[in-house]
Amino acid sequence: MKHLQVGHNTVTTAWSPPASGPRHSTHGCRRCVALAREFIVLNLFFFFSIGDEQHIQYLREALLEAAKCTPTPTAFCVGCVLVARYPANATQQPHVLAKGYSRELPGNTHAEANALTKARQLSPEHLSEMFPTSAENDKPTIDDVLKHTDVYTTLEPCSVRTSGLAPCADTLIAANVPRCFIGVGEPDDFVQCEGAQRLKAAGCQVIWLKGLEEECLTAARRGRQE
Repeated sequence: MKHLQVGHNTVTTAWSPPASGPRHSTHGCRRCVALAREFIVLNLFFFFSIGDEQHIQYLREALLEAAKCTPTPTAFCVGCVLVARYPANATQQPHVLAKGYSRELPGNTHAEANALTKARQLSPEHLSEMFPTSAENDKPTIDDVLKHTDVYTTLEPCSVRTSGLAPCADTLIAANVPRCFIGVGEPDDFVQCEGAQRLKAAGCQVIWLKGLEEECLTAARRGRQE
């Protein structure tokens, strides 16, 4: 078992060097092992570096959403982007399903909940245009699409709402989204957040994106920093 550090990702492989044979053959074996290891690392680096770049781009789009928030001293400014990869085996490019930011909709609303609300407001005709299928009776529903939709949010989804509204972590779990990419953990300015832990416990994969933590935290506290 090998653990390879590739970019910001640690990749575990089941590959291991062959058992040592006679001493006169070890030099050749080691050379083959070194070449094989280099090949694996270069290919994994190529794969993950492209993925990282795309994920960071979507997180930057979420930061642009956070910049639209009207600051308030009692809440964070957060942006969220929903990216659909539907169907799972499609070769077409991902689609931005919806975007949202804190307090965008009436009622002291949060970014993730607003993005989901806007996604659910998409008409069946709009969904069919975004995700065309050959079968007339196989048109996608929003629930189908959300099962193949990744969440990009500048701040860890909340697990407690002082307003009494449903926490964003619970809302995402109910939508059956498979992955949540987070820019930075929620600081304990107001409550102790366990949103990432709750998502993972429900089977949603949580990915902490590296590189924009300071920007995400600054955006979250915008308008109330001393």
